[in-house]
Amino acid sequence: MRVDFCRGFTNSKTRGRIPTTWAHTPHGILALTEEPPYELLILNESDVIVDHTITTVDLTGLDEDLTKAIVRNILQGGYLDKPGVKEKGDAVLFMLVNEAMQVLESVAEELSRDDS
Repeated sequence: MRVDFCRGFTNSKTRGRIPTTWAHTPHGILALTEEPPYELLILNESDVIVDHTITTVDLTGLDEDLTKAIVRNILQGGYLDKPGVKEKGDAVLFMLVNEAMQVLESVAEELSRDDS
């Protein structure tokens, strides 16, 4: 399943034009505003004003919930702003997997200390 991560502006009835990063998925558009209060939103296509693709990631084999969780982590983790990510979907996934492994290692170390 192809997920396009994009950046541009979205239209808000209450706030006007907002700089936003979002992901076009087969299940809809999940977005994160780039200014306070940094809201996670579900957008309609009509909410997108300006759109340019940062990178595309292939998430084949994942169900809707897992796809949403990964997209949410990529948007909130700031991975799309890291150097070398533009047009390199694998770089985004590598960073996400690397971070997850570090978190799991720290949890395992903590559990091992608690068992001692």
